[in-house]
Amino acid sequence: MGRFQAVSKEHRRHRRAGGDLSKQILQRFSGIEKATSVDLPEVIQTAEVPQNLEGRLRFAPYNFLTEHMTYEADAYIFRHIFHDWSDQYATKIFKNLAAGLKEGTRVWINEVVLPELGPTNHVVDQRQRGADIMMKVGFNGKERSKGGWENVLTEADHRFRIENIVQPEGATDAVIEILFGE
Repeated sequence: MGRFQAVSKEHRRHRRAGGDLSKQILQRFSGIEKATSVDLPEVIQTAEVPQNLEGRLRFAPYNFLTEHMTYEADAYIFRHIFHDWSDQYATKIFKNLAAGLKEGTRVWINEVVLPELGPTNHVVDQRQRGADIMMKVGFNGKERSKGGWENVLTEADHRFRIENIVQPEGATDAVIEILFGE
């Protein structure tokens, strides 16, 4: 369900929804003790733990629309998940996640963050708004601005707080760092 390229060394355990990103993170960052990659049961059935990651990586079933998060971690990573879902379902995913979080947990989301419309750079605005329309037509999803992300997070749980949004020069996606707590 999501991917991300880097994890802060202060976080020793992370959970990720789907895919093989956990493998890449564990191979690159030896200071991370373990990871659990979560996805739908039918996806997990085909997942394999590489021999060099036995004891550090496991796969577990999880449906983010119907279950509360029960896998404890210091950080949770999602990549290209939320743009597939309307605000109603994105809020539900965050509510289900919040149910299992402890204070100080970080959530990293790798998605498009729409900029405010500006008087310059209309080509970028058109491309990103076009992607937003495509997500709406194809999936009933949407791309979000910083304000859109804040609205979804606040609706899900007031303890979600955006700490930082980083978008490397020339990149389409940004990394949204969220802190959970009072």
